[in-house]
Amino acid sequence: MNTGTSHGQSYYRERQHFNQPLLWVLLLGLAVFSLFMAVSIVLPGSSPDQTGVSDPVYAAAVVAFGLGFPVFFAILALEVEVGPEGVRYRFFPIHTTYCTIAWSELARYRVSSWRSTREYRGWGIRYKWKGYACTVCGDQGIIFDRKDGTRVMLGSVTPRDFALAVEEWSGIPPAE
Repeated sequence: MNTGTSHGQSYYRERQHFNQPLLWVLLLGLAVFSLFMAVSIVLPGSSPDQTGVSDPVYAAAVVAFGLGFPVFFAILALEVEVGPEGVRYRFFPIHTTYCTIAWSELARYRVSSWRSTREYRGWGIRYKWKGYACTVCGDQGIIFDRKDGTRVMLGSVTPRDFALAVEEWSGIPPAE
């Protein structure tokens, strides 16, 4: 998280990565398993290929998947910024550009706790009726209600600091 000042007002930046230990154990297990499978595919005496794909190509595909998936999760990040135009966020690399909740669109917001696995069925980008959630870790963040009735929930490691920056830039105090 970064905070600073610009034109007398603070700005807020936060970048979150997946940090759940069980997830990383599973991803590293997948990587080890894929390397084991690749070695067993290319070793002499392995079973003949029934798919018509050559052994080195098949082994490369297994390794690419087994190593690519953990690398993809290592790169995944929720990035949030609060500044003069509004709240900007993206789930990189899925969102290559920032989405924005402009101050003129904001009806209200509140700091909230939730159970990601129960209320949103896990972490990541989760769609619900009239809105969606972007969360990477933890169980706190801010729920933004737009004037058009849609809702965006953004996870945060420091939701109080996030809310202070939103209040400072928008002039709207958080709802209780």
